[in-house]
Amino acid sequence: MDLIYTEPYDPERGIVELGYLSNCEIDIELGTIASSARNDFEVILYAKELTVKKGALIYADDGSEIGGMVYGVKVNTGNDEITLKCKLWRGMLKDHVIKPETGDDYYLFNGDANTVLADMINNAYDGLIVASDQLSHISVMGKIRYSSVLEACEDMLAKVNARLNITFTGSQVICEALEINDLSDQICLDNDYGIPMIAEDSDSGYNHIIALGQGNLKDRQVIELWRTENGTISDDPGAEGIPVGLALRSYVYDYSSVETPEELERAAVKKLNELGPTKKLEIEPGKLDVELGDIIRAMERTTGISMKKQVTRKIIKGQIYNGVPYMTTEYKAGD
Repeated sequence: MDLIYTEPYDPERGIVELGYLSNCEIDIELGTIASSARNDFEVILYAKELTVKKGALIYADDGSEIGGMVYGVKVNTGNDEITLKCKLWRGMLKDHVIKPETGDDYYLFNGDANTVLADMINNAYDGLIVASDQLSHISVMGKIRYSSVLEACEDMLAKVNARLNITFTGSQVICEALEINDLSDQICLDNDYGIPMIAEDSDSGYNHIIALGQGNLKDRQVIELWRTENGTISDDPGAEGIPVGLALRSYVYDYSSVETPEELERAAVKKLNELGPTKKLEIEPGKLDVELGDIIRAMERTTGISMKKQVTRKIIKGQIYNGVPYMTTEYKAGD
């Protein structure tokens, strides 16, 4: 992976490339909102004569998602190091918020996913980050109230089994909706092959939530939800697989500022998912041909833990020495 750097981005001039980084250290963390990834990267330059300014772009020359904007520069005259602090394109999507129009309760969307992405993104990033102008043939519908562009995009697409794909063309960052690839039948990683992994499967979370909304005493809004044995969420106490007895773990959620019962139910579902059982899978398998959002399978033989989980984080570290990159890549799956 070779990295190009530019002059500070100017929407009038567009991107003006200055050259390749030839001697530096790199630390990149890319991931989904669910993974709590930083979505930023740091570059330590060895050559002090190389000047990269705030607002410059740094990106891989392979058209991938790796790239972003320099927002901070730190100089250490003691060892002649220059540290560039940068946000990935995905991290930049977190810096803008989707707001309702004046007088509206929500930002409403309904249509092709790429068309909706264009409405969310195209006017926010001075032409640098835009949505694909091709139809995705993935339909979305919903409403948003004060959510970052990144969170809104990921939440919207997750509901229709799709993911946010980001590529760089050399002149623009293109965001598009793609169907999630389930590679679990093709990629199954296990420790029989010496692949380092940390697998955790714990049922210590909550599987029943009592959400309390507006009102007092008997007039208060109350919504109860259960997570069934197969992982689905139900509001029917008589549904098959509802936890009872020793298996039941209940949580009271006080949300008195909620405006509507529908909003209370959505918040309760989100809270129950946050408080649910822990299923984590962290792997370091070297290079895989996967993207964020793709589904893979892994198995830890000693405990018998086996999971299908989404790839949620990608960490790239290494250095470029005399123009030659030496990189390691770690993938993490699960929340």
